[in-house]
Amino acid sequence: MLCAVAALSFCAFSFGLLDRFENASWDRRLRSVVTFGQTHRADPRIRIITIDQSSLDYFAQEEKIVWPWPRALYEPVLQFLKAAGARAVAFDILFTEPSSYGVFDDETFSNALKAGPPSVVAAALRKITPSFDGNAEKLVEWNEFRGIQARNIQPSNRVDITSGSKNKFTGAILPVPSIMAAVTGIGDVSAAPDFDGIFRHVTAGASVNDVPVLSLPFAVFSLIKPEALINYQKRFAVRFAGPARTYGTQPIAAVIKNFTQALAEQRPSVDSALYKDAFVFIGMDAPGLLDLRPTPLSEVFPGVEFNATVLDNLLHDSFVYRTSKLESVSLTLIITFFLASVILFLAKLRYQMAVSALIAALFIALAFVTAAAGVWIPMAVPIMCGVIVVLASLAFQYQLEGKQHRFLRHAFRHYVSSDVVDEIVENPAALAIGGERRELTMFFSDIEGFTKISEKLEVSKLVILLNSFFSEMSQIIMSHGGTVDKYVGDAIVAFWNAPVLRSDHAERAVNAALACQSKLTSLQHYYTDQFGVAVRMRIGIHTGVVNVGNFGSKDRFNYTMIGDAANLASRLEGANKHFGTAVLVSEATQQAACSKISFRKVAQILVIGKKQPTVVYEPYFITEQGYELFNAGRSAFEAADLVRALEIFRPLAKQDPVAARYVERIESLQSELSSEELNANRFSQVFELTEK
Repeated sequence: MLCAVAALSFCAFSFGLLDRFENASWDRRLRSVVTFGQTHRADPRIRIITIDQSSLDYFAQEEKIVWPWPRALYEPVLQFLKAAGARAVAFDILFTEPSSYGVFDDETFSNALKAGPPSVVAAALRKITPSFDGNAEKLVEWNEFRGIQARNIQPSNRVDITSGSKNKFTGAILPVPSIMAAVTGIGDVSAAPDFDGIFRHVTAGASVNDVPVLSLPFAVFSLIKPEALINYQKRFAVRFAGPARTYGTQPIAAVIKNFTQALAEQRPSVDSALYKDAFVFIGMDAPGLLDLRPTPLSEVFPGVEFNATVLDNLLHDSFVYRTSKLESVSLTLIITFFLASVILFLAKLRYQMAVSALIAALFIALAFVTAAAGVWIPMAVPIMCGVIVVLASLAFQYQLEGKQHRFLRHAFRHYVSSDVVDEIVENPAALAIGGERRELTMFFSDIEGFTKISEKLEVSKLVILLNSFFSEMSQIIMSHGGTVDKYVGDAIVAFWNAPVLRSDHAERAVNAALACQSKLTSLQHYYTDQFGVAVRMRIGIHTGVVNVGNFGSKDRFNYTMIGDAANLASRLEGANKHFGTAVLVSEATQQAACSKISFRKVAQILVIGKKQPTVVYEPYFITEQGYELFNAGRSAFEAADLVRALEIFRPLAKQDPVAARYVERIESLQSELSSEELNANRFSQVFELTEK
């Protein structure tokens, strides 16, 4: 399996099968790193002067100068930077056409460039037929004039930026000759994003007809450490120091006004000390000037700040470290080995899933922690391989699982709850005959008037109706943690607290009964439309100690319950007929569940086969006012105040069948007993049931 994973991961890394997902995961990590402030510190020497919207508005409104500006406007900026002691200036602006303000404007700008700090201006490479663009030849001449070949690409330290078809161009859009003659270097700004349109990576540059051209930030870096360029001969992932405006940024209008303030001996608004030994990028981030690049941090990240970030990476050699193919495959193998071990050596699925989730969480946490340290470890391929290994291991384990386990699960899942099946599979010895005494909450149900329904329907339809009814009710019972014991005709027998212990078994049983009644109400339209009958169910619930376990012969037995308490639960189901109720529970159940469920005391009853009366309760659905009136009437009845009880119960009897039953009982007592017997309270308050 691990060999297959190694081959799969190697192919995935080699052919970039999951690069889209990998890039998206890295973007998410970068945003998290920035959000929680875990990025590296931005170099304070890198400064940005922006042509922003406020600067455009200022010159348009105050000086009546609209874009494109006269190039002489950059002269005070260069003079300011020269006086401040800036080390280099990079114009992230193309000056490829003569100034619309005339030759004098270009000459003024060229003289300012010559007198200012070492400068680099932008060029744009393009893939055109050489015969249509003579700038390629100009580039060769300019390189020779500036000594670029002798300085930066000697055979001993040649920067290989020509490898790969994407880095080879046949033409170049260069600055006008006067500007090109004045600058120290030119830098390509035609960098291409990743295949998904996001700028994450950078290369040292490109070539025009085999003439190397450094990208803008690398061109600036070559002014400082030309010998270090030998270290950057491949594609690098950029490590961002933060969102836009991370580097010290000033609007160009403020810098120009600052220069005029200095000439007028006014206090300047921009501190020149900030630009001492600084590397200054001058570029555009006004929305209308369209120099915005989508990056992992923002869809509208200023291009000038992207170039400043690259220079920061160069100055500190802090590009993101991407693991090699060998390291990535090794990491994938380690993760999948642990996942496979978890699946194969842990028995229970919940433990397998929990530990697998823990391993996955630790790996994801590792990926985010390493991202903060500037290390890009792959996530997409290891996660894909991990999922495949988990699924394959589960399938393999299933095949290795004993025939007995598979047989038991298949044979018993139709008859008992999944909890019982799990217990039997975990402990096959439990299939021995015998049981234990345990407190259970027992559930008995019956369909009202089922004999008439069975007489009315054909056998085939009756079977469909019963199957539908049993399926719906059993699903509810088992979803509440109950065990369906058996089906007896139209009756359902179930219990809670075995085989799995449930401290809230009484509450679960009552809630299951209420859910069954609610579901049955919603199904009435189906039963009347399909079968022409109404299906109503009565439920009795009692909590008591019984024997529960496997009972039967040595060859055939059932997991069931036996005991007098089970008989009482069955009698409570029948007691619903006497009171017109749908659910009746014993006092033991009410006491165990009353903290979460509201009940009303119905009466004391004496069921067939019992010598002692039982107090029964109903989960009540009536209004609060009706509940209080009913309790007042019942209290009057128990206090032998039959007149008062009858006065309370009669108005309630129209909507409450229990109140109607009390009215019948009181009227019967009044007709059967003499006044003396009534006054002497010589009558039983217990409702004695004469049928099951």
